[in-house]
Amino acid sequence: MVDRGGIDFSLETAACKIFASELSFRSACEAQQIAGGLGYSKEYPYEQAVRDARIMLIFEGTNEVLRALIALSGLQQPGENLKAVGKAFKDPLRSLGAISAYIGGRVKRQVTKATLTKVHPALADEAEMVATAVHDLSGAVEKLLIEHGKDVIERQFHQERLANSAIDIYLSTAALSRATAAIGKVGEEKAHADIDNARIFVSMAMRRTRRALRAITHNQDARLKKLAEAALESGMLTVETPTDV
Repeated sequence: MVDRGGIDFSLETAACKIFASELSFRSACEAQQIAGGLGYSKEYPYEQAVRDARIMLIFEGTNEVLRALIALSGLQQPGENLKAVGKAFKDPLRSLGAISAYIGGRVKRQVTKATLTKVHPALADEAEMVATAVHDLSGAVEKLLIEHGKDVIERQFHQERLANSAIDIYLSTAALSRATAAIGKVGEEKAHADIDNARIFVSMAMRRTRRALRAITHNQDARLKKLAEAALESGMLTVETPTDV
């Protein structure tokens, strides 16, 4: 996208930064864990790898801020559309065209979904999973905006879920694109590793996406918020225990 020029790739950049930095830190921690006690020794590279990887979750915009950027950017255009429809409903006789267009578009979105037409047939099942996730994410965005309106800006639990879903969908399309290119270059048999990589990643990513979108309606957000506020106010989460005195 950068090489192509003339394209705003800020959200894709944010998605890549979040995923790569968190994967890098996790990999460094797992390597240190495998090394055991030696992982803390400066004679080996593990402890520095953990320290170096950790800062990437903070530099160039913390991952929390970047997730909010992705979520709120994704909510902006649908929010503007619903705002216009809301105005139309205030004067329905003069706005039948706008109302009809919205209702017709919503019905169409509910019964149809986009397809990934350039993915190699060997990855058709994975492409279908991604297309379904895109459809479900679109529905979740619209539902949140209808339910919360502009107050969705304060719904940080939901913002994180939307951002994580968008990141996994974007990275899944990248994985499918890479595998498709590999098949086109060397053939399906020789590209078996690329195909397996894509199948594994997309399956895991779509499972995370389904879980995130389901949590928009089935969650314990209110209880979590209550616990956090109580902890901030009192400095503790529970009654005093024998090990505290």
